Amino acid sequence: MHQPTLVPHPIYEQQTGASPQRPSRRGNPRGIIRGMNKETGEPPAGVYRRYLESGSLGFQRCGGCGAAVFYPRVVCPVCGAADLTWETSSGRGTVYATTAVHRRDAEPYNVVLVDLVEGFRMMSRVEGVPANEVEVGMRVSLRVDREGEDPVPVFVPEDEGP
Repeated sequence: MHQPTLVPHPIYEQQTGASPQRPSRRGNPRGIIRGMNKETGEPPAGVYRRYLESGSLGFQRCGGCGAAVFYPRVVCPVCGAADLTWETSSGRGTVYATTAVHRRDAEPYNVVLVDLVEGFRMMSRVEGVPANEVEVGMRVSLRVDREGEDPVPVFVPEDEGP
């Protein structure tokens, strides 16, 4: 099998001081990732998981521009600031888009995009409603389910509650 040859890109090297063969640690001698929990060195995905394990939905808010940031990141996708703080979502939202996925030998399930009241959108599913009956504009609330050892954020119609 042919292995590709890594060729340094001069602009990438000029801007970052790194090449594909040699990642730079210039200005970051310990290799700490921005956005990690400074006390524990925990990455954003780990903090997010801890929120879910406690039954709530965590998201980040940018200190630079105020944008709600989800899925957890190390820099703001809007302004590029690394000043992200964690907040807890109310879990209330509205279905923005939905589709029913039909499988050959099983009941269909839904996949939804939910606009949360805090200002971010996430992909999930709505439980307790047949897949074809989930509608755009439906008000929903968060519930954290378990799938094996993993906490999974799902939604239920708001009148059912978590």
